[in-house]
Amino acid sequence: MNRMHDNQREWDDETVYFYPPRTVPPAINKYTRLISDLLQNIPITDALPGGAPMAIALCEDAKKVLEKESVVLDIDVTEKDNLIIVGDIHGQFADLLQNVLSMQLVQQEEDCIPSRPLGSVYKFLFLGDYVDRGPRSVEVITLLLALKIEYPTHVLLLRGNHEEAQTSRMYGFFQECRVKLEGNGERVGGGCTSMSSSAWLQYNMVFCWLPLAAVVQCPAGMFFCAHGGLSPQTKTIVGLKSICRNEYGQSLGTSSGFYFPSPTNDNDTELSVADERNIVDGLLWSDPDDDVYGFQVNHRGCGFIFGPDVTRAFLDRNYGYSFNSRLPGQRREEMQFIVRAHQCVEDGYHWAHGGLVLTLFSAPNYCGMNNKGAFAVLRGRANVGEDRVLFEYKVYDIAPRSPNEMGTRLHASCDAAASAARRVNGSLHGGYFDDSE
Repeated sequence: MNRMHDNQREWDDETVYFYPPRTVPPAINKYTRLISDLLQNIPITDALPGGAPMAIALCEDAKKVLEKESVVLDIDVTEKDNLIIVGDIHGQFADLLQNVLSMQLVQQEEDCIPSRPLGSVYKFLFLGDYVDRGPRSVEVITLLLALKIEYPTHVLLLRGNHEEAQTSRMYGFFQECRVKLEGNGERVGGGCTSMSSSAWLQYNMVFCWLPLAAVVQCPAGMFFCAHGGLSPQTKTIVGLKSICRNEYGQSLGTSSGFYFPSPTNDNDTELSVADERNIVDGLLWSDPDDDVYGFQVNHRGCGFIFGPDVTRAFLDRNYGYSFNSRLPGQRREEMQFIVRAHQCVEDGYHWAHGGLVLTLFSAPNYCGMNNKGAFAVLRGRANVGEDRVLFEYKVYDIAPRSPNEMGTRLHASCDAAASAARRVNGSLHGGYFDDSE
């Protein structure tokens, strides 16, 4: 047998490891079988035979890993590293497997299922919105959390606006948990809360510990990453690190009860609770617009619309941001641009604000909108000697669905979102599909 037991490094040939196990061994080797099953598209009821209790245990282990991470991740991409940056997934498990994670896995020609890890190693930075709207949110978030536990420095997860209780209660994830994790219908503590509802609450507890942003540094320079964007109160990246992220969106009241030690602005004065809430709202909900100056109210009802002047000011203000880097030699101090997700774009990626904001959207044909999916690949070696960070892009169409996924109707909000998008400038507004959530 090839599975690792205790201190013995023996590996199971039947197990699909995400990374070469001798090069990047699993951290605790508790979820390698779960990862293998999901990578092979085994039904979630078989991959999680214990149902909700197993999902709850997974969430508890994921929380232990995530709570050790900073609100803002500092990510080095050295000459030897490759980083894949992924936008919204929204429960599209087939696309996660066959279009995104397949970069790390060899696929058999006769089918679409990944078979074994490649010799090279890619790290992954996901920008949030893992759940809701697509038909297999439970599979998406379960696999990503398991990967995070076993490969904590290689799989990096940020929070999106759908990773909170009120949103995921409305847009499909709650109902999907009830259907897939109900098990034998046992109640918790003899009360009225089902085990599946408890599992959904535990997933949302984990969501509260996801980092809110990241700074990526490679040989060609630095850039800032978040799911959404900026707010009037978002000043310095250093200031973001003092936010107590786990208080945001913890209950069905969304950001009510949002209390934590205050971050500070440029003058080291404490911000109000409302200001602090607006910072997180912006990171998760805000959108760029080329035709806006300053900030405007966001039609989503949360966050802001921000213009090119706001982006330029934020990047200039964070010139010289630094962390303990593994990069050799003199580093470039300019914060070059923002990479974000949150908006469905026709070609899967879209540059705005004169090349200062890159939007990535990794769920193709999202809610029937016929968009491409895409992610960015940052290769450290390709950026050596460059004055500006260079990306490659993988652009793709929707992946073939498995038999148990065919005919699955997406959440009803998809129909409304698609209809709304088609009413705005022939489906597009400034390069983006208009989707209120």
